[in-house]
Amino acid sequence: MYKTIAYALSLIVVLSLLVACGPGALPTATPPAASEPTDTPAPTPVGSGSPASFEEHFEGDLERWQQGSDVPDDPDRPGQPVAWSIEISPEQAAGGRSAAQFTLDGKMDDGTIWLARAFNVAPNAALQVRLAFDLWSDSESFNTLAKVCAYAGPRPPAAEEDFDVSQAANRVQGWKRYEYAFNFRSGADGQAWVAFGISAVWETTMTYYVDNVRVDIVPASGSPTDDVLLVLPESAVVLSHLSLDMDGNGAPESVVLAGWGGGADRLGYDFLQVFVVALPPMGEPFVVWQSEQLPTDRAEALQTQDLTGDGLPEVLSVQAMGAGGEMLYVLGWQGGRYGWLLPRGGHFDGAQSFGENGVRVEDSDGDGLTDILASYGPAASLTDVYTWDGQAFVYHKTLGDDEPTYQRVTLADAGLSLDVPSGWVQSKTGVWVAPQDDALRLGVAWADLQPPVEAETLLLPQPAQILDSEPAELSWGKGRRFTVEVYGEAVQGEGKAAVKAVETHVLVVIQQDGARRAFDIYISAPDAEQLASLSAALQRALTSAALR
Repeated sequence: MYKTIAYALSLIVVLSLLVACGPGALPTATPPAASEPTDTPAPTPVGSGSPASFEEHFEGDLERWQQGSDVPDDPDRPGQPVAWSIEISPEQAAGGRSAAQFTLDGKMDDGTIWLARAFNVAPNAALQVRLAFDLWSDSESFNTLAKVCAYAGPRPPAAEEDFDVSQAANRVQGWKRYEYAFNFRSGADGQAWVAFGISAVWETTMTYYVDNVRVDIVPASGSPTDDVLLVLPESAVVLSHLSLDMDGNGAPESVVLAGWGGGADRLGYDFLQVFVVALPPMGEPFVVWQSEQLPTDRAEALQTQDLTGDGLPEVLSVQAMGAGGEMLYVLGWQGGRYGWLLPRGGHFDGAQSFGENGVRVEDSDGDGLTDILASYGPAASLTDVYTWDGQAFVYHKTLGDDEPTYQRVTLADAGLSLDVPSGWVQSKTGVWVAPQDDALRLGVAWADLQPPVEAETLLLPQPAQILDSEPAELSWGKGRRFTVEVYGEAVQGEGKAAVKAVETHVLVVIQQDGARRAFDIYISAPDAEQLASLSAALQRALTSAALR
């Protein structure tokens, strides 16, 4: 659903290393860790006395990498783990001739595999590690088929919970750049580990490719794990951090994204906030700018790109609220001060951010200028394009103005009316099919409930597996939204039944004439990609549905 935010990585750091970071003390690269870790080669130095960078393009072999996994047992092979592999492959490459191929049997909708590498750094040093790599997905999907996992820390990762799995794969078809920032202190052995891979969510065999890995390591005083943390408000949880010269004065600032109120049993935070911290060569760090409390609960790692063409980097923060929202905040130095760069005109005029349910940054029309494409509306059907005019990001045009048309239908027996796409054919009571493909369906089902039977038992298809579940609210009732895989009949001797359809069901239960009545408004398609194309139709049905 989300498009890549391409950016030029700026690492403008003027920091002095700790005395302990003498010759031979900076990054050294090592290999990987599997379920039963392979031997770890000695780390290879990549620099000393200054910030260090390392790149891997997978043009040779994986000898310097350690492979690791945290996967379930295979029910078809008792006592054996599900199949997985990581190898060099020429099938896909972001640049050059080959890439690292990750293949995982996700039949248990679980399992994580990764490549890991160690670097020699100063012992007990505060580090900032930034990890970036390109990942190839064979399709774009609004469902989370797999998650991209990333890690940096003082020890090699051992399990899925060690990783950052906040970003999904299949956000685009083809290659997408993923960016992460980690802050930690190295151990007494003077090692820093970096790892990346995939984690299964969808119940299928999956293959992804990784290429163009870059690791930037800065062992220095003034790291956000030390002095910067001291000037942040109490209980701030640092989610991402960048060191860069935003105002062009030759000295770096520290930009910190922090959250409050999160916990191990929660997916997000009560709110997020961004800080700019000055790092004077002499004296203590201090906060020079901070945002208001942002009404979001999670975010991607901070990114940086010169969007305005003035030679100074802007900081990009993609944040989200709820299941489908995504917006972009752009922090810059304009008019002698720090602040958000705001949209002017269009749907987001007067807002502090761009986008409601999707955003991307790219040159959309080939004129050499970077545009912000901010999406909104049902299934992100509309996108406003904003271009920098020297003072603000000004509205340019709207993409996707050709809105579909709908017709009003009434289901007398259900006591319900709603909008369905014009031209769709009613195949039976409460079911409409697309004219180009009768496997694409929008439907309404209903039933009166008698205790102890619940709506899910009566209305969700069987046999099926629930992939996702979240609260849903209509103007006349509250309920729950389910995404499910529906299976066909199993053929004897051929193992598990094949997936027949992927469906989204919104179940709402109301009190009507002294009885409990359940309604199910749903869409159905052969696969997740085609299901995504029906999202706008489902949203229109939900928002237009009314009791008679």
